[in-house]
Amino acid sequence: MKNEVQERESLLNKISKYCIDQNKIRSFDNNWTRIITPVLDRHNDYFDVYVRTTESGFEITDDRYTITDTEMSVFVDDAIISKILGFHRVDRDGDSLVVNVTEDNFYEGLMNLLFAMRKISNWGD
Repeated sequence: MKNEVQERESLLNKISKYCIDQNKIRSFDNNWTRIITPVLDRHNDYFDVYVRTTESGFEITDDRYTITDTEMSVFVDDAIISKILGFHRVDRDGDSLVVNVTEDNFYEGLMNLLFAMRKISNWGD
């Protein structure tokens, strides 16, 4: 009989596999790769993020989607957005949300970006 730690570890592995399996990857030019994530925005569409290799690792961005979409429905308060981004350790480059990561913290950076995108996207609802 498995002990509780092994059971939880098995469950966590299944959840991780599910999350990874739900991502769809599309390469659309020599520099950027599009990842269609299983995370939904306020329109029930999947969030897309874009990844490229940099000298120090990888850059992951929403390509201006979150801020642009939110601005169409509600007043965007830059101070609140800055707090959300700071909490999730996400940078802003104009209207793009961006994280710079290495191979070691890729998943953490991706999840931080998705959490920030979701929080900002659901702000107007």
